[in-house]
Amino acid sequence: MSESNSNSLNKRKLEHIQACMDDSVDLQRDSFASLKLRYNAFPELALDEVSTETDFAGHRIAAPLIISSMTGGIGPEFNTINRNLAAAAEHLNVPLGLGSMKVMLRHKEAEASYRVRDSFPGLKLIANLGLVSFNYGLTYDDMQRIMDIVRPDAFGLHLNALQEVIQRGGDTNFKGLLERLEDLVRRCPLPVFVKECGGGIAPDLVHRLAEMGVAYVDVSGNDGTSWASVEGQIGGNEMGELFKDFGLSPRWILENIDSKRLGSTRIVASGGMRDGIQAAKAIALGASYVATARPFLIAGVESPEAAVRVGQRMISELRTAMFLTGSSNIANLDRHVLIKS
Repeated sequence: MSESNSNSLNKRKLEHIQACMDDSVDLQRDSFASLKLRYNAFPELALDEVSTETDFAGHRIAAPLIISSMTGGIGPEFNTINRNLAAAAEHLNVPLGLGSMKVMLRHKEAEASYRVRDSFPGLKLIANLGLVSFNYGLTYDDMQRIMDIVRPDAFGLHLNALQEVIQRGGDTNFKGLLERLEDLVRRCPLPVFVKECGGGIAPDLVHRLAEMGVAYVDVSGNDGTSWASVEGQIGGNEMGELFKDFGLSPRWILENIDSKRLGSTRIVASGGMRDGIQAAKAIALGASYVATARPFLIAGVESPEAAVRVGQRMISELRTAMFLTGSSNIANLDRHVLIKS
């Protein structure tokens, strides 16, 4: 990648941050709204007995909450945001996903924004590359270089066809990516974490990813940030507004996944997850975790303490919802606690 292309990539990452701070790119939907949690007037529990703990990539974590991948690049803005989010994630004892690392592979100066492990050794960390970039020159050696430098606990590969087709000069050759992914999963020594970017992964594709051994699938539905809208605004592409609502809702995806076909693959629900009640509903529908980005980005720009408060609020809300449904732990939170209103 030339220096001008590297600078362009970094500039776009700054534009992404600025765009995502604006409410206009958030669909602000809740596809779970017509589901209610079944209130149990006799929960036979003390609130203090309710445990939100679970595991991730071989580690015990405080709650099934993931701070989703957001950003990284060259400059103090990226360094500050990622360190604020890393400090919050370590304090909360939940995993943190880093933003796409392609810029780091082409520009050594960007490494600083991703080297959060050095300062926060207890962090549970997810690396991140766009899968389509493997059709544009990236190789497994690039994954290995990231693992050596960043030392993640899981390796994330994201899908973003909707974003790329609206993006100015986006990468739009998605041919053969399932086969490429299968090879990367086979070679990678870490659990592989596959996510979409707000368009959703249909249930049949979730089943296919499970069959090839993907450890975590983040279905990333379209209740929250619209990357078609983000890219449309940045690039002046009117199709961004037309395709703003394109994609699949997280609730529909979860309701149509066949758990018998998942094997050991675990599902992450994201896309507009804003509170603990939504989280409880998503987990009751079969998700093992929920992930959220924009609320943490807004807080992460401010301070680590602000990001901690976002996480503490969501975990407290989840624990309260569990208590009120008589669910003492995450495993008890299943479809029997849901009713359609």
